Parts: sequence; C-alpha cells; structure tokens
Amino acid sequence: MINNYSKDLFESLITRLNQQHIQYAIIGDYQNLPDFVNHDIDIWTADLRGFRAAVYQSVKETKHYILIDNETNNGFNIVCYRYLKGQLTFMKIDVLVDTSYKSTFTLVDKEDMGKYIMPYKNFFVARPEIEALMHFLYPHFEWGKLKKECYKKEILHYCMDESFLNGMMKLWSEKDSRSIIEFIESERWREIEKQMPALKRKALFKALFKPNTYINVFKTLKKLVKRFFSPSGKCVAFCGLDGAGKTTILDELNKVFVNLLKSKKVFYGYWRPYVLPEIRELLGKKNSKSGICKEEQKGLTIVEPEKKTKNKFFSLIKALYFWVDYLLAPLKYGKIRSLGGIVLFDRHYVDMVVFPQRFEMNVSRRLLLFLYRFIPKVDYTFFLYCTPDEILKRKQEFSKEEIEKQIELYNEVGKRMKNFKPIHTNTSLEEEINNIIMCMIDK
Repeated sequence: MINNYSKDLFESLITRLNQQHIQYAIIGDYQNLPDFVNHDIDIWTADLRGFRAAVYQSVKETKHYILIDNETNNGFNIVCYRYLKGQLTFMKIDVLVDTSYKSTFTLVDKEDMGKYIMPYKNFFVARPEIEALMHFLYPHFEWGKLKKECYKKEILHYCMDESFLNGMMKLWSEKDSRSIIEFIESERWREIEKQMPALKRKALFKALFKPNTYINVFKTLKKLVKRFFSPSGKCVAFCGLDGAGKTTILDELNKVFVNLLKSKKVFYGYWRPYVLPEIRELLGKKNSKSGICKEEQKGLTIVEPEKKTKNKFFSLIKALYFWVDYLLAPLKYGKIRSLGGIVLFDRHYVDMVVFPQRFEMNVSRRLLLFLYRFIPKVDYTFFLYCTPDEILKRKQEFSKEEIEKQIELYNEVGKRMKNFKPIHTNTSLEEEINNIIMCMIDK
C-alpha cells in the first residue's frame, strides 16, 4: 500500500513552525488535518528560508527523505518519501510567499495573505475570504475561467468582503473591480470569462509600473537558467527483459507521481522520446501504434527473435534517426524535468545497445555506445532483472541461455553508462519501489 500523507511529518513540522514563531497558514483542504489530507498540502509563509530549514529538520526527525526539491520564484515545493515496516509514504508540500501568475506577476501579495490567517486546532490556516480571492484570481489568470465549480459558492459568499475589493483594486481600477463583483453577485460567470482577457492585459500593464515586477522577472530568468543546467526533476529509464517486472513497477510509479504532481508534470514514454515521428509515417505508411489498445497489449509476449532485421546500411540510417531523436529529447520533456516533474521511460537507449534486433536493426554495439556519449542522459537507468527461470515462467520470449547472455550484456553495457542501477525483482513490489526511490534520493 502507498500513502500520500505522513501524519508524523506534518505534526513535527507544525510543532517546529509554532516553536520558532515562523508565520504560516495552510491554504484549503485542512478540515481533516492532522489525520489525513486528500492530496498535497499548500502552505503560505512570510519566511521562506526559515520554513525550508524547518521542513528539512522535520524530514530528518521523522526519518523521511527529500526526493524532489523544486524552487520557484515565489516559493518551493518538496516531495518527501519514507519506507517503514513495508509501508511506502510519499508527501508533497507546496510552499508559497504570495499568489502569483507564472510565479512572476503578483495577484495576492504577501502582506495581504499575512493579514488574513486564523488558528484552527493547533495550527494556522488562511481565512476563507482571502482563499476566495485567491480561488477567483489565479484560475482566471492561468486558464481564463474557474475550473472547479466548488469555488463559485465560496467566491459568491465573500465577494462583498472588503478584502476582496481591496485585493482586486491592486490589479484594476475601482470601477473595474466593482464591475467584476457585480458580475459575481449576479453569477454571470460567462461574462467574466469574456472580459477576462482584457482585464488580464490591464492588470499586467499596471504591473509594469511596479518595481517589484522587474525584481520578480529578474528572479524568474535567473531560476530558468539555473533549472536549465540543474533540473529539479528526475528523468528515469527502466530496462531489462520482458518478464522482469518493468510494467508493474512503472504503472505503480506513474500512478503515484500523477497523484502527487498532477499529470502535466509527469511524462511516461516508451523507449525513445518520439520528438521525430515513426519512420513508417515519413514513408507514408500507417502508424504501427494506430488503433492499438495499450491496456490490451500488456502482458502479451512478442517473440523478438522472429523480428526481421534490416541490412547494415538501412540499420545504420535507422540507428542515426533514433540517435537524433534522443538528441532532441529535451524538446519533448525538458520543461517537465526542469520544473520538478518526473520523466519515466519503459525501455531506453540501453535496450537498443544490448539487443538492436528488438528494433529490427543489425548495427555495431560499439557504434551505438560511441553515439551514446553525445545524447542527453537520463538521471538513472534501472536494470530490472530476476533469475532466468523466473523470467521463463512469465514470458517465453528467449531461451534460458539467451536470457543469461542478455543479463550479462546489460550489466556489461551498464558499466559505461551514467547511474546504471541493477534492481533484483524477486521481492515484494513495495520493497522494489523502495530500492528504486532510494537510488534516486540525493543524499
């Protein structure tokens, strides 16, 4: 079983924040805390540096680890992890100092958010009137509309509060702000959506006359450069023979990370980035993946030795085509990786090196290893393996002798690759995932 919340980590953090007098407020979904929370925890703080130190201290105290630490212009988000008594626990904490559009243009500033906090149980939360303002402004700037219908009742209830009007007047004129509130009162949400593009331009134009905007833009550019050279996310590839447990582990990890990070920050690919289309498409042929149900294909055995390999010349052209695709990989998932997301690959370049016949190629392993030097590298390549007898029970793709040969080849090729990690898969799923995650932890 995999959890997405750690009660003892939360309680340790709250105790530490209270003791150190660090101002904070939990935003939304706090009614069931400290017992559980549905997804991640959003927290506002006036002291990012002090809050970060408190998080790291509590993580250490409760025997968790930091898997992802993604710094943004107006805060940071952290994914924590622990394996205890067969139990896997992931927990994501989003910390912000204000509410901003693209982490650059302030919508609700730090001072206003600090004014509207209140005690709840033994911790502090944002007052509902400031939450209503945040829930109105952020989605309208980000998507041009409210994506969650549940916010409408809350916004309607607090739109006449003085804080709501004052917050809007920092973005627009009093006339425009009162006009928006009138639309809210009469529940004319469509009218607001129609006017939002013009209102958004007005707010961004007004922001040009605020010195803080230029400070934020500079900080954003600085962080973009830093993320380019040192991404805060992870890119992970899984290789090995069919029957070693790749699909089971990858599907479970994908579910975990989509739940934690949301789907826009998770990329789940198969063996190459596919920045370039399939070769058959360039030749005007039907895409081999068209009309195929991936769920129905899971678990089916493909008899690799029966695949027809090209001659050496066409194999070389094909290998170079795939190599260029790997060169262009950052165009496909570079943003996800730089923004603290997770990139998962079921098979990768190493599979092509070990067994090029899988991809219908007859090409030198030495050449493929030479070309490997120039492509962007994944952070970790996990080689999943188990005994040949166990693989044969699951898939009858190769003979026992061929399986033993390929396991040896994977290990031999892996020695020439960055962060190649063999993982034996004859244990429980939880233990295997723990072994994988612990390799990904930056200790």
